[in-house]
Amino acid sequence: MRLLARTATTLATLLAVGASALTTGCGSDATSPQDQFPGTYTLRTVNGQSLPVVYNQDASGTTYVTSDVYTFNSDGTLSELAALRFTPASGGTATTQSATYTGTWTLSGTSVTAQLSDNTSFTGTFSGGNTITVNDGGVTLVLQK
Repeated sequence: MRLLARTATTLATLLAVGASALTTGCGSDATSPQDQFPGTYTLRTVNGQSLPVVYNQDASGTTYVTSDVYTFNSDGTLSELAALRFTPASGGTATTQSATYTGTWTLSGTSVTAQLSDNTSFTGTFSGGNTITVNDGGVTLVLQK
């Protein structure tokens, strides 16, 4: 009888320790996608190609995106800074310019939606941690922290 009581006590202690470990493992150290999402993301690829990529090409020349950086702030605002390079078809000197936009963002589950000040918007998938993938009209953009 004493062995049975001791086994029951040991088992109860092991269960209590196990439950405590499980609770500790799932405590406040876990972060939600909403907590992980804010930060600075850089455009890495467009349709699998690294930057610079052709943004527009016509008879006057070719415009390339050389960088594009989005900062998603924890208050739901965002800013974008894009750098472009125009190379004239005539072979003249290439010029660069930058464009800055502001806007807002929301995250619902893994779906992020951004509305920019130039009246454009996009929806992408946040794959946790550091990547946003946007599929827009047959163009796939990958942004990473």
